[in-house]
Amino acid sequence: MTKNDKILNLGCGNSRLGEDLSEEGYEDITNIDFSAKVISIMEEKCKAKFPKMSFKVMDALNMKEFQTGSFNTIIDKGTLDSILCADNSVPNAQKMLAEVFRVLAPGGHYICITYGDPEHRKKFLETQQWANLSVDKIPKPSTTTSSNAEENDQKNFHYIYTMTKQK
Repeated sequence: MTKNDKILNLGCGNSRLGEDLSEEGYEDITNIDFSAKVISIMEEKCKAKFPKMSFKVMDALNMKEFQTGSFNTIIDKGTLDSILCADNSVPNAQKMLAEVFRVLAPGGHYICITYGDPEHRKKFLETQQWANLSVDKIPKPSTTTSSNAEENDQKNFHYIYTMTKQK
């Protein structure tokens, strides 16, 4: 990911992710969420400090407002998880991932941050023709000072899936 990338923050909610990216020097950030209330709150909160950041009310399952290949990087922090917890989870996850693949530019990256381990997430992610797919496992933040996280206890970890679209 470079500072010049056109970035889509998929299902932004009220997360600070867009703000944090802006503070790190990324300027072309589009944040979408299906909640008009959340988008309104975030626009108001960010308009003075981050005037280049945009917010749109949009459903990740249907991003028809965006042209094919519009973004170099798409970041999903929990959106796939949310879809998989709702009604019609499997077909909706497939729709969202097809839309992500469509709006991602050739050579672009889709970064999915999830609690879903590879056994449960790869079957969804592999439905698209990615040039590559990598997984990083990171411990969840802990409020305790001792490390009691069992390496085999999946609930103690988040996973970061990074997929690259073929050029």
